[in-house]
Amino acid sequence: KSISDLLITLPQYINKGDKVLDLGCGPGLYLEQVSQLYSADGTDINASMIEQAAKLSPASEFYSGNFLDIDIRKKYKFIYCTGVLIYIGRSELKNFLKKIWNLLEDDGILYLNYPHALSLCDVLYCDLTYIQYSPTIIEKEVRGKFEIISHRHAFDGRVIKSYDRSPYKSSNPLTHRTYKNSYLLIAKK
Repeated sequence: KSISDLLITLPQYINKGDKVLDLGCGPGLYLEQVSQLYSADGTDINASMIEQAAKLSPASEFYSGNFLDIDIRKKYKFIYCTGVLIYIGRSELKNFLKKIWNLLEDDGILYLNYPHALSLCDVLYCDLTYIQYSPTIIEKEVRGKFEIISHRHAFDGRVIKSYDRSPYKSSNPLTHRTYKNSYLLIAKK
């Protein structure tokens, strides 16, 4: 569902050939499709993921390393980030969003898909290996920098404030985590 939502969203805000950045591109599965219509680049902390992505999107430029530390000198019309926010600590969130803002062209679009908080415990005492942000915290950090176009549950459109009181259940009995518990922010610089 996420890639189809992204592919539907892109042409609503940008034109063919516009510059797009896949923040946390992994092996390039999204980037491969996005780069067919846009000038798409990718970042990832894992160099072997970048190698895989480069095979799928040979015309793309890649940046390897921690996003907060790498030097990117281009501006982008659209930056998307799917699932990466779980690795961004609360003390880094402000700088993470500021760097995205700096990399966006005027009126550029941020597409941020992230696993949201499922309990009060997630809000107060986050799991440092899998951070699930409260949509309220994300909105607080984004307001004043971006114009929020949409900020809703990625799968059913619900609006959740602090945490999700009726999350989707995982089919895996060993974890409560499932990609269906994702939130989507679309915002304009």
